[in-house]
Order: sequence, then structure tokens, then C-alpha cells
Amino acid sequence: MLASSGAIPGDADDYAFEPKLDGWRSLVYVEPDRLTVRTRTGRDVTDALVGLDGLRGACGGSRVILDGELVAHRGTPDSFYRLGARMAARSPLAKAARVPVTFVAFDVLFRDGELIRSSYVERRHVLESLHLQGPAWCTAPSFRGLGAELFAACVELGLEGLMAKRLDGRYRPGERSSTWIKAKTVEWKTRHLPYRGDR
Repeated sequence: MLASSGAIPGDADDYAFEPKLDGWRSLVYVEPDRLTVRTRTGRDVTDALVGLDGLRGACGGSRVILDGELVAHRGTPDSFYRLGARMAARSPLAKAARVPVTFVAFDVLFRDGELIRSSYVERRHVLESLHLQGPAWCTAPSFRGLGAELFAACVELGLEGLMAKRLDGRYRPGERSSTWIKAKTVEWKTRHLPYRGDR
């Protein structure tokens, strides 16, 4: 599912908020005997992410499809361009050593034979029940309310933006939905900060 661009909603109590990370949107297919990682365009990048194989054990043998972001951390988690170096390395071991990458899961679409067609709140409960905290994977933080304050923190920290997700929203694969709103800090800065091209 894709987000629509916009401002932070005024009815913040109806939304959960997550930091928008700058990486590669990816689906991770976890099975008892293997793990596959595909980008949003369908590219298989599993061999570039050898550190993620332990995610199979973290899911306790469950068959799971996770939606999230592959992020190369460097100070702040907005390092999209560093992933290019990771994917361009010649061998899996070189890729693992060159640019450490973390998979940040923010949704779960499937678990143990069942598609999860419930609301964001219910899917989030399933995601958190997996306890995905490991050396190369984690669960994205989620906050209720305080949208304006969280967006201001993203601006201050230099993050790409903030995602607002309706609590009752359902996941619609492949669709651009108004139940997910991405508010980008770059667009905010363009409108509100003075031009400093002489610096």
C-alpha cells in the first residue's frame, strides 16, 4: 500500500504516527526454511542482506510477510543512497561488511496461512507480538496523538518526515490510500524556512 502526500491531520486522535525513513520499501517473506526480501518493484535483494537470515528464528517458525523499509544507518536513519553501495558490492559477505542495513518492519500482511485484513490497530498488535528486535531488524516505533509535536521533532532531527496512519485503516496492496499520509520535512522546510543559497 502506498501513502498519499499531505499535512499532518488535525484529528490526531484517529491516527498513529511513525517516522518516515529514507530507504528501500521492501516486503520480507519469512518461512521456516528460507527468507526472501523483495523491493517495491519486485527486485530480489535477499543475497545482499545476509544479516537478515536470523529473522526466521525471531519469527518462531511462523510464516510471515512483513512490510517495511531497508535502512542504512549513519547517525540518522535517512540514508537511501548508502544502500546503492550495499547492492553494488560483488559478494554477499562484502555487501554485509560494506554498509550495515536494518530492516524496519512497520506492518504485517500475512501470518501462518491467513491474510490479515483487519485494521491498523489489530495489525499493529500482531506485529508487536512478534517482538522483532534483533541485530539487523526492528519494529518501527508507533505513537498515538501528538502529531504536530512529532513532526517538529522529525524536522529537528533531520528525518525525512512523518507517517500518519488511520487507526481503523485496512491494508490495500498496491493502492495509494488516503488512510496513510506522508508529511515530508523537506516540503515543510521549503515553505517555511528562508532561502539560504548563499551559504
